[in-house]
Amino acid sequence: MNTDDIFGLLDQFSHMTVATIAGDRPQAATVGFSFDLSRNEIYFGSGVDTRKMQNLQKNPSIALVFATPKLGVQIEGQASIASVDEIERIKATHIARNPFSAKFAHNPDQRYVVVRPKWARLTDYRDGESIHEVKWQ
Repeated sequence: MNTDDIFGLLDQFSHMTVATIAGDRPQAATVGFSFDLSRNEIYFGSGVDTRKMQNLQKNPSIALVFATPKLGVQIEGQASIASVDEIERIKATHIARNPFSAKFAHNPDQRYVVVRPKWARLTDYRDGESIHEVKWQ
């Protein structure tokens, strides 16, 4: 099991739960997502005034959870706001996978978050039980 294997499973999920840190409390939200395997990046969009965006500006540590009844992926990493140079590429990638998100694309308060994974755990109950941990270099 390697990082490409983890990213290869992400197409099986439509949403993910994002966990951020607010002081000493965790906060979570479910969002649509997209990703780029060649860059080892996961993306999501959010309004600039949301709790998750406020939290990420203070602490870029993030946890993501993708789940079905028989398959789960947990990812921990670092988040950043997409730069001006990246935004059009990321926006196009995100809207292609999440057409419903196009309605937010021209909102001046919309931002795109780039998550760079550092650690992942796959729990797979499709054919018995299999648990794998993966670290990115």
